Amino acid sequence: YEGSSGAIIHVHGGPDMTLDEISRVGEIVTESMDADANVIWGARISEEMKGKMTVMTIITGVQSPWILGKQTNQEKEGTRQAVSDELGIELLN
Repeated sequence: YEGSSGAIIHVHGGPDMTLDEISRVGEIVTESMDADANVIWGARISEEMKGKMTVMTIITGVQSPWILGKQTNQEKEGTRQAVSDELGIELLN
């Protein structure tokens, strides 16, 4: 997600989770993002998460051949054919 333009980061952990751990998550997620990326993050603490942590991220503005944007019908068919060829399977409509 190098150069991506924004992210929402949600960290869920137990009462033993520290602010340093939450900050480190943010650093890891954003280190490859654009320097001007818009990042919103939040954290939730739950007793049942003691000793555990989960992270959910939604990242925007990602440029990748694996992420499809708006396509014309001709482009869609080309993408379908490329996926079909690469995976060796027939895609059904």
